[in-house]
Amino acid sequence: MDDILPYRIQKDCYTWIEESDIDQYQKLIVATLDGSLTIPEAARQITDLVADLAERDKQEIDLSNENRPYPSDAEVVGVAIGSAASSFPPSHSAHERLVCLLQASTSAPRRQIPDPVLDRDLNLRPAMRVVEHLIDKRPVIFLWEDLDRMHLGETYKWIAEDGEDFHAS
Repeated sequence: MDDILPYRIQKDCYTWIEESDIDQYQKLIVATLDGSLTIPEAARQITDLVADLAERDKQEIDLSNENRPYPSDAEVVGVAIGSAASSFPPSHSAHERLVCLLQASTSAPRRQIPDPVLDRDLNLRPAMRVVEHLIDKRPVIFLWEDLDRMHLGETYKWIAEDGEDFHAS
């Protein structure tokens, strides 16, 4: 499948994370699409990658004593999956595999990430106080309890509109 259409994952994800991190997600998604990786295994590896990169970023932020949100790639996974889907024509078998990947994510072994709206002292970041009543303020978030963190609706609407300048707005 890699030869059929060019993937746009790098282009669609570049404003969120480093190119080398995007490459890791792209390899897993492409391997899922070409069948060299089973869907449950891909879901597990993507979950592990999100959790491992979140922990790496948290450690770097804590070591540098910065008071900024801990990043999470959960949204990036949604963008990468949507981007891969947009690389194929309607009703292509790749779409079914990607939907199955999303479904399998909710069954993957639970991993947790630091809550990006809390600071190191577990206090709500000032910018988030306006919407405090809407925010889940647990110190850690379990990946894929549901798929809301991927913001799939907004992500896929943006990709359908060609993805230009989504993150900058």
